[in-house]
Amino acid sequence: MNKPKILSLPKALLKHYAFGKRTPISVNIQVSDNCNYSCSYCSVWKLHRKEITTEQMFKLMDGLKKLGTQRIGFTGGEPLLRNDIGRLIDYAHGLGFVTTLVTNGSLVEKRINELKNLDILAPSLQGPEEVHDKQIKKGAYKNIINAIKAARQHGIRVWNVVVLTKYNIGHVDFLLKKADELDFYLHFQPVFAYPLSGDVSKVMPPLDKYREVIKRL
Repeated sequence: MNKPKILSLPKALLKHYAFGKRTPISVNIQVSDNCNYSCSYCSVWKLHRKEITTEQMFKLMDGLKKLGTQRIGFTGGEPLLRNDIGRLIDYAHGLGFVTTLVTNGSLVEKRINELKNLDILAPSLQGPEEVHDKQIKKGAYKNIINAIKAARQHGIRVWNVVVLTKYNIGHVDFLLKKADELDFYLHFQPVFAYPLSGDVSKVMPPLDKYREVIKRL
């Protein structure tokens, strides 16, 4: 990862809070609703909104650069379903943004050469194979493990996002061990309801389990 870009983030935060310069420092752009998975805690894949064009994305990033934005995160759906995702990453990199991409991992190996200017890949390994596939879909575990390996082999930092549900909340040790084994970072978050989530009541763990895991982490 380009360290000078990362080091610019604290400076931007200082200007934002200490000197009253109100800027969108970190921005996530949902580049597509399309997804080849249908996770139980997400309903984005049910939407069919028109995607903005490549040129519109470039203009959006130009505008964010002028405002002082430091990080661009590409999200979906599955961002790698966009044919131009490599161009978008390259353009953001050329403007000096820290670039991140959220993915289910299914297309990372196939398109790894288009991710050369990506700073951080954010997949979502959810637990052991049987747990991950139950929560996502059959075969998803192998895809995401291969995605993490491919990213690390190409020097891309990996920040794995774990959505804690009743299925995987008992597998924190497995995830910590896997992170150490494959050299990636872990980010844990509770499952919660928001406008684009699915029916999370079906996967919500008991609150006492949440408290136990949070305290331990």
